[in-house]
Amino acid sequence: MYYKTYYLDYEDDPEVARRWQYSHDHEYYDNSLGRVPYHEQWRSNPIYRFDKVGKFTVNFQAQDEPKKDDRFANYRQWSYMPSDRLDIYVHRRPVASFGYQLVDK
Repeated sequence: MYYKTYYLDYEDDPEVARRWQYSHDHEYYDNSLGRVPYHEQWRSNPIYRFDKVGKFTVNFQAQDEPKKDDRFANYRQWSYMPSDRLDIYVHRRPVASFGYQLVDK
């Protein structure tokens, strides 16, 4: 699964970092496979392949760099987290199951 993000800064400050957070509701579906180890932790890279089922709520933030000078590092700000987050529903692939019976004629 691929999804895109964008960055817009009203002061036209360049982007210096990105981060993603995934909240995993592992009990959203029956027969849970457990919770992912990165639940509610900030990551520097997005996840494109999910190995556990459930509902994932994704948050994304970008950090600006108002001045290319480490003395101003305290002025780097993470973007506001909007209330409209991305929800991803991950389920197992369906498995075809069939049976057979030999009948004597």
